[in-house]
Formats: sequence, C-alpha cells, structure tokens
Amino acid sequence: MTRETFTIVAIAFLCIAAATARPKALRPSMKSRRVVSFVLALLLTVSSAFAAGERKTFDPLKFSTGAFHGCPVSGEGSDPYLNSLKNRDKSPTTARLYTVNRLYEKSPTLPKKKIHRSKWTSQQQDLAARWERQAVMVEGYLVFNAVKEGQEACNCGSTKYVDHHLWLASTPSAPRAKTMVVEVSPREWADHQGWAKAETFRRLIRAKEKVRVIGWLTWDQEHAAHLGKYRRTLWEVHPIHQIQVLRGNQWVTI
Repeated sequence: MTRETFTIVAIAFLCIAAATARPKALRPSMKSRRVVSFVLALLLTVSSAFAAGERKTFDPLKFSTGAFHGCPVSGEGSDPYLNSLKNRDKSPTTARLYTVNRLYEKSPTLPKKKIHRSKWTSQQQDLAARWERQAVMVEGYLVFNAVKEGQEACNCGSTKYVDHHLWLASTPSAPRAKTMVVEVSPREWADHQGWAKAETFRRLIRAKEKVRVIGWLTWDQEHAAHLGKYRRTLWEVHPIHQIQVLRGNQWVTI
C-alpha cells in the first residue's frame, strides 16, 4: 500500500466512524447511511485515480530538450519508451541520496524480459513510473573499467555519439556481479569537459576514489542475461548528469 492510499483509507475510516457513532440502542439514520455511501464512493474514486495516476502523469519526453544530432528522444529501434528514459538530458534539481546497497534493498523488481513497456501490466507501469520519475545520488566506487559502447537504439545507432558504461559498487574491490550500471549519455558531453573520453572515468577507477553519481533512475529490462555476471540489478543511473568525487572532506564535481 502506498503512502497516498494509506492516507485515503485512514481518512475514510475516520469519516465513517464519525458518521456512524451513536448510542447502541439507536439504529443508523438514513442520513448516516448516505454519508457512509458517499465516503465509500469517494474512497473508490480517489483510490482509482491514484492507482492510474503514476503512469499517466509521468512523461519522459518532458525531461528532454528534444532531438540530438537528428536523433529523436525516442531513439530508433528497440523500446521507444525505454529510449526516451535514457535520453532525459534535462538536469534534475534535486536528488535522493542512496548508497549502492541501500538502493538495491529499497528499489522494487520489475519485469526482466526484453519486451516493450507498452506490453507491461498497468500495475507494473505505475510502479516503474513511481521510481523512474526520481533523480538519485548514489554513493560508491567506480570499478572494473569505463567502456565506450557501440551502436545503441537510444542513440539511433550512431557510431560517433555513444554511451559510456560504468560500474558502481559499494567497495573499490567488488566484482561486477555486485555492481549497478551507470551510464554517461553523449547528450551530456557538451556540458562536461572530458566526458566524451573513457580515460576521464578510468582515472577515477584507478584512484579508487569514492564518488557520488547523480542522474535519473532507469530500469533497463533488456539486460536480464547480465544479472549475476556483469551487474547485480537492472536499475541504472541513466543518464548521469553529475559526478562528485570525495577529496579530503569535500565533494568535488568533475
């Protein structure tokens, strides 16, 4: 039960209790019955609105500046909704802080099959929207390597404008099977000097510096085969909008 639903149920319960409270010898009046019926109808209406509201009030396209070098926000091929999530190039104004382990513990599990989001149930779409509308700041260590990817649907198959795949872990010695994937989109290169080069991120890996990765949360259902091998979860920070490094007692943005 969500916080909103719990609040609605609690209010309805109090209203019904107030409407029906009377000495035991008296029978409920017609007015009291009407009040109870009204409250129950209101509860059903508002609860239904909340249940359907998450997926209908969240539009990833609103978090993008539009086409990028001719590539639309929905990309080309694969799942257009997933592509639009990965192309949210508008920076978040706030972000919730997690450690890698804490995010893994708190976040829900969504479908792990390589199917379009339009094929998910309404409940699955609502749950995804509830989390993917969040910006997060995840604290940990970059490990393994920084990999400049090849052609991907979110970038319309470009060989020039490609993502960098990074792996974030709770310790600098963690295996990839215990990491979460975080990705740099080419849409962010212009705003961050050096982000177009994998070496920028490899230096952080070699230094074993603690980092905070800030960006939009995305569930990438297309990589279920990598679970337990190259990642711990299908939740990603994708795209990354900021990276902070702990140097001394200060968090420094790179």
